[in-house]
Amino acid sequence: MLTKSKFATLVIVSAAVIVLGVVNLYYIRDDGAISVFWKGGEAYLFLGTGHSGYHFSYLEFPLKAMNEYFHSPTLPNNKSGSITLIHVTPSSVESHILAHGTSAAFLTPFEDGFYAMCNGGNLCKLRATGFEPATQAESARFGGVDRLVPLTNDKSVSGWNVRHLGSSPGNHFEVSADGQFGISGRNNATKPGEDPNYSIELVRPGQTPETLYKVNAAPRKVSKREYQSIFADRQ
Repeated sequence: MLTKSKFATLVIVSAAVIVLGVVNLYYIRDDGAISVFWKGGEAYLFLGTGHSGYHFSYLEFPLKAMNEYFHSPTLPNNKSGSITLIHVTPSSVESHILAHGTSAAFLTPFEDGFYAMCNGGNLCKLRATGFEPATQAESARFGGVDRLVPLTNDKSVSGWNVRHLGSSPGNHFEVSADGQFGISGRNNATKPGEDPNYSIELVRPGQTPETLYKVNAAPRKVSKREYQSIFADRQ
């Protein structure tokens, strides 16, 4: 028969296990992706911005940590994303968050704008609010989805050059827009396996560099309230 002290210990341990199984931890990972197109004295930066959210109980934490150690990352419970478009000229910087088109692929510049493949494999065109379905006239003029190309570094299409910033530690690029301004992109991570730490700077002659974009993808612990505000979801 259990003594009173043993019974009390059992109750405390059981209560602790229940609490650890109910109370959640919340983590956010800031996601990023960077592509820059430039021609002459202007440049367009397409910056992927988003969040991956993870929540699990204290009891699950050791298993999640072990999976990470053995390179089996936990899938996110929530994801959100958007594209920030920054247009740079010798005299201005304009930034817009595109409400539509986070799934746009094969982004390809053309003489009348940027085209891509959107949901359903359909041709879409970049407009003020994001990527929208191309009109029949636009599709005929561009040549349909067959004209879309997977752009790689050091490739030029319709006079536009392109650079992408990779996730490898130390990956970087330096762009000069006709000598009128420069754009410097860098992944500041230094070790293999380290989470990307992206930064983009605008450099104008005789001026202090201006930071246009900065994203550290390392997971960070947040409160339940902050998690919910990011994903507008009740967990």
